[in-house]
Amino acid sequence: MAFIKATSSSLLLLAWLSAHVAAEDVVYDIDEVCQGVSGVIGCTTDIVYPTGARAVLCELVYDVQASVLDGFIKTEYVSDASICLYDDEALTFTDDKSKVVREQLAPKDGWTVLRSAEVDLVMYRKLVAASWACAYNTDFCNKRKLRNFFVSYFEASDGVTNGELVRMLKGWVTLFDSIQKKIDAVNKASKTVQSRLKSVSSKISGVRKNVCVKNACKGKTAIAYLTKISKALDSVKKLNNIPDGVSKASKATPKILQATKKAITSATTPGSEDYYFKLFSGTGINAVKDLPKAFEVTSYLPAVAKDLKNAIIPIVALTKHQSRAQGVVSQLNGLLTQNWIKNKDFAKTKEYRKVRDGFISIQKVVKGEMRGPVTDLAKAIKSLDDALSKFPLRKKKLEMKYGAAQYARYCHQDFKAPCSKEVTQEFEINGFYDSFTYNQLYQCQFGPKTISFPHHHLPWIRYRFV
Repeated sequence: MAFIKATSSSLLLLAWLSAHVAAEDVVYDIDEVCQGVSGVIGCTTDIVYPTGARAVLCELVYDVQASVLDGFIKTEYVSDASICLYDDEALTFTDDKSKVVREQLAPKDGWTVLRSAEVDLVMYRKLVAASWACAYNTDFCNKRKLRNFFVSYFEASDGVTNGELVRMLKGWVTLFDSIQKKIDAVNKASKTVQSRLKSVSSKISGVRKNVCVKNACKGKTAIAYLTKISKALDSVKKLNNIPDGVSKASKATPKILQATKKAITSATTPGSEDYYFKLFSGTGINAVKDLPKAFEVTSYLPAVAKDLKNAIIPIVALTKHQSRAQGVVSQLNGLLTQNWIKNKDFAKTKEYRKVRDGFISIQKVVKGEMRGPVTDLAKAIKSLDDALSKFPLRKKKLEMKYGAAQYARYCHQDFKAPCSKEVTQEFEINGFYDSFTYNQLYQCQFGPKTISFPHHHLPWIRYRFV
């Protein structure tokens, strides 16, 4: 379990200084500086140390250096070292954050990038304090304390909890609320069509019986027109399977809405105590790059996206009736194109004029009672199809990744520092001579040096549809 790169940034300012203090072109290692200040005499310069300074660093550095595994520092040593994670507000820091954001976190190639709260040293120390026991001594894991950390982390992660992903998911809820209403509209229009079909068929049948007496409707023109009428009405009748499709589609939308709302919760609400315990007691979170797993949406949404893609199949099937409905509209329009009043052949005899008037009567029935409802049905299905086209999972798949970008932090320092050197002094007591060698402290110049500090991390979640 580890979070801070040891290979790319030093742990501590003071540790760096201890390892690099130089005087007269001599670099003293940690032993020389730390051990050399014990019991010295003859200091040439007064050294003022910060209030509250503790001599814990030098022994700790060896533990930290020895604990490096695969480029990371073990959490137990970082926890012990928490007092040494030192950022002085008086120091002027330089970093490459803007470069990292530009190169690693910019939206490109269709990716939408979400950023959770930055993990600086303060945030990191809180994370270590909350999670250490849960990772290394689970019997003493304080699950509530662990979850409380993530409650505060969620509150600081507006980029995720109120970011583009959540807005998209809320848009899906609105979309499928609208889709359900459009399904209901299709259902209503479909029932109206079938209801009108009975009335229209009855009226057309009555007209035919009245005008097609003996051989009045035996001519090619009349037969062709009556055939078109029969085919058109048959096509209308075949639309009667749409309500079955409506029923299946209506059953899909509640499941889709439920899954989508759960996805919103997984992005905006911290998980349970057990959820975070499992992440830290297992292999769920091993480094800062795994921190986005704290948002359950990273595991929930990719899985549920496949379910949503399957769930819309009945709705997609319903939209395919649109071409059929539009085809029926075309058939009905075809019945209205002929201008029977100007047909000279049907004006020659009383019987033909009666047929002509009957056909005109049929056109009025089709235009006034049948074409409108079928047109409304086609429009209702088209509206449903257009709405469903706004759902990206209709034709694409979701890709989601997560991680953390880290940026370097450093400062330039040039100041006086304590150094030590061996001094041998001759003594004479009552004619006896002897020498005594000891370490003498004196003030030397440190720097100018560039001092690296622990990296800060920018956890991210990115997603796209492909």
